[in-house]
Amino acid sequence: ADLIEAQQEAKKAGKIRFAGFSTHAGHDVVIPAGIKTGKFDVILTTYNFAMDKQRLDALIQSAADAGVGIVAMKVMAGAFQLPDMSASAREMVKRPGVGLAALKWALRNPNLVAIPSMSDMDQLDQNFKAMSVPFGPADEKLLVAQLEHIRPLYCRTCGQCEGTCQMG
Repeated sequence: ADLIEAQQEAKKAGKIRFAGFSTHAGHDVVIPAGIKTGKFDVILTTYNFAMDKQRLDALIQSAADAGVGIVAMKVMAGAFQLPDMSASAREMVKRPGVGLAALKWALRNPNLVAIPSMSDMDQLDQNFKAMSVPFGPADEKLLVAQLEHIRPLYCRTCGQCEGTCQMG
């Protein structure tokens, strides 16, 4: 509560324009609780094709209905290419077109903005393309295959393996 009040004071003083918070898990509890306070303008949350689309889209819609903005992070869901990744990890997630399809998947939701990975000019070009070419059946097919490929590597934040997942 003290941090929320500090944000509100900073907003009143003109030190910040928008108050918000971020969440990686617990979406079903955290997002509605944040909306209920009436004190947040924006929520930064994980959102990608590997997660439960219907559940998250409903939560995002409830935020939009309440006038709370959503910024989606982790939109690539394992289609990322980080400079410090090991060669074996890079090969495991590297699949032509998957990064583009993942970003297009996220951008199909009009109630959010996305902050995709970007570490080189090729990714910048890919991100621009994602904004101009709609998500389609070929993208869906790529993501279904990628989901099976990354299943043992990427957490979907479903909570079902909580306490039992060998990967923690």
